[in-house]
Amino acid sequence: MCARPSPFLAALVGSAVWVSSSILGLISGCGVEHYREGLPDTSISVRFVAEAETTDADVLERVDGAAGLAVERAVVVGPEHVEHVQLLESAEGPRIIVLDLSDVGRERLREATTARVGARLAIIAGGRIVAAPTIREPLTEGEAFVVVDAAHVERAFDALTR
Repeated sequence: MCARPSPFLAALVGSAVWVSSSILGLISGCGVEHYREGLPDTSISVRFVAEAETTDADVLERVDGAAGLAVERAVVVGPEHVEHVQLLESAEGPRIIVLDLSDVGRERLREATTARVGARLAIIAGGRIVAAPTIREPLTEGEAFVVVDAAHVERAFDALTR
């Protein structure tokens, strides 16, 4: 039987999970197969969800139809930091969206998530939030893995790619 992500390694928040590379390693042993790959949408960005009312935030709709969220205008990771987007599939596990980051993108994500553990990040494309997971630990790998609710994973992947 294949290992699944445990609550200690991944933090479920609504319909999104940040997954560390160690999780992918566990899932990879279970037959993860490359499903689809695409270039990142030119509007893709990762920004913090605003923690309090502020005038330096935008309220954005969510791809899954859930209530919109206020997100800070400052961009943590932009389209120039995302090299490609993949949708991976496991025979016994979730489908995972992978944002493969450049060295600069990885460093920006590491610095931001180290400073703000407990905050939420919004992954945005086309002016809409694709996922908004909570940071449970600093993200230090070159890829950001996000598990999106199965009902919305195709829509999320399409939004993130061009």
